[in-house]
Amino acid sequence: MSAEANLAGLYPPVKNQIWDSLKWMPIPVHTTPEKFDNILKGSKHCPRYNYEMEKVLRSPEIEHMNKSNKKLYEYLTENSGDKINSFKKVEHLYDVLFIEQLYNKTLPQWTKSVFPDKLKPITIFSFMLESYNKILQRLKSGPLVKEMIHHMVKKAQNTLQPDRKLWIYSAHDETVANMLMTLDLFEPHCPPYAALILIELRRKEDQYFVTISYKNTTKEPRLMTLPNCATLCPLNEFINLTKNIVPEDWEKECFNRNEISFSDIIGNYCI
Repeated sequence: MSAEANLAGLYPPVKNQIWDSLKWMPIPVHTTPEKFDNILKGSKHCPRYNYEMEKVLRSPEIEHMNKSNKKLYEYLTENSGDKINSFKKVEHLYDVLFIEQLYNKTLPQWTKSVFPDKLKPITIFSFMLESYNKILQRLKSGPLVKEMIHHMVKKAQNTLQPDRKLWIYSAHDETVANMLMTLDLFEPHCPPYAALILIELRRKEDQYFVTISYKNTTKEPRLMTLPNCATLCPLNEFINLTKNIVPEDWEKECFNRNEISFSDIIGNYCI
């Protein structure tokens, strides 16, 4: 629906394209089944990702945070009717309550002591978890970054076929958070509805640059600066700075735990 709504705004019908005064016309949206999608949903089977995610969830840091929230989990479980025992479960509950509030619904009395103040920080952390470290980022958002770089390089070389100017990827708030985490640009928040990241290839004289902007409100998009680069980041530098999160062979890395060495992941990355 989001993709169709955006396209309806970008390409309104004119003249004989208008049906019964309805300012809408069908525009194709290309999709990939979830089980095959490693670009947006990132749900294609990847044993290495699952293994690394499980390591994070079992880490002392995360276990300590879960223990610290044990009483909150019990309170939410008792009152919500669902078993709440993880950050992801809290995130799902927060989403439900947020939507109810957004549409001016009356929230249950029991939510007043926990929503939004106690649930929001946990929800924000849940957004961070899927891309919590460089290996997770490489396997979750790396394929999308790789595809974007491929398009930009071809465009700069004047060899892009078909010679498009725009790609629109329509996904979810988690996709936005994962990409910001992967580019080391995430600021703690819950990406709102209609949030978007603009990654643009710009030409100045004979040089190509990449800019990144983030729009999460009705205000103008905010330019962001990739760490260790300028806001107007030269294309070659952008490629070099993202090497550590772009998989050379995603399938191979997913099915071989030893394929990615820790030194490879952090070798070109400065904090």
